[in-house]
Amino acid sequence: MCRVSRQGSGMMLWAGDRFLLLRRSAKVPEPGIWNLPGGQVDRGETPYQSAVRETVEEAGTIPAHRVVGEHVSRTRQGVYTAFVAQIDRPFKPDINWESDAWAWVAGNEARDLPLHPELRRLLDEMGAV
Repeated sequence: MCRVSRQGSGMMLWAGDRFLLLRRSAKVPEPGIWNLPGGQVDRGETPYQSAVRETVEEAGTIPAHRVVGEHVSRTRQGVYTAFVAQIDRPFKPDINWESDAWAWVAGNEARDLPLHPELRRLLDEMGAV
């Protein structure tokens, strides 16, 4: 029997043909890697509740959105759920200490960035890169 050690989730916010990425700061593991806002699911939270909370913590807000899909990745480290959500237009995030930069990128622009491997896999599966 395989035991899941961790559960995480994140939010892929799409505005038109662009989505929000945050670059991890030197204050956290894997600095310089671009990823979605997200993190560990706390006890008593659903993955969606965690994705919303983490997005607010890391980007300062989460606009009105409509979830149009979700992608679940299972790895040796645990399970990660990425919620794909549409919003009306890009916004300027108010990032916290966990990130040192942000960008709204098109899928083809993302391919040249140092992405978290699971995000790259998600984009490949979505046909976005």
